Amino acid sequence: MLTRNWIRTGVATVALAGSAIAAAAAMPAATAASPQCGSSCTAISDQAAGHGYVTSVAVSGRNLRKPVTTIVLAGAGPNTSEDFFRQYEGTVAQFYAAGLVSAAMDQTWPTDSVYEYQYAPGGRDSSECIAVPSTAAAGTVLTLGPCGSTAAVVWVALSAASIGGYEPLINGTDSVVNTPYVMTANQVNGALTTQQLSLVGGTLNPQQMWADVNGVLSQPRRHR
Repeated sequence: MLTRNWIRTGVATVALAGSAIAAAAAMPAATAASPQCGSSCTAISDQAAGHGYVTSVAVSGRNLRKPVTTIVLAGAGPNTSEDFFRQYEGTVAQFYAAGLVSAAMDQTWPTDSVYEYQYAPGGRDSSECIAVPSTAAAGTVLTLGPCGSTAAVVWVALSAASIGGYEPLINGTDSVVNTPYVMTANQVNGALTTQQLSLVGGTLNPQQMWADVNGVLSQPRRHR
């Protein structure tokens, strides 16, 4: 059964499965986020750059009526732009039963966990989550979208591919089985995109492997 977040939006008419949003994560803990958000906040870092770099919200064109928001990989520090709440929302099978993800995802990863990464600057609920604008494809730039809205705002942690606590995050709109569209860090300080899961040097691409980074970071770290 899905969590309150999805029931509240009216996307799926299913029963509440208790307080599931605080479910324990499989990824290792480290540090990130602002003092205002504290230990409740979580960012994510890719294996290639390490915990010195995490997901961050970047806004451009502030003088425009509708600024452009992208998710980038930025130097970890006590910055409100790096504040996120990681929320467990159910399993792939539950999302499929509610008509929210493809049959291909349900047939391949039915028991894997589905998460939202809600932007929470300073610990404040923004109701916006890391998302793709519509459907994941090669080079789709990540942005923010309304939490609890569509499969575009959810990410499936591919537990079978976990290596050293890092694992791929498949976007909920994916329908490709062998090489799903996953969150990808292309370069430090660059925008995150979705790309098909790939191998580098015989192992899963470290730019597509992600781990949680929790709590407050008092001083920025430098990439090595």
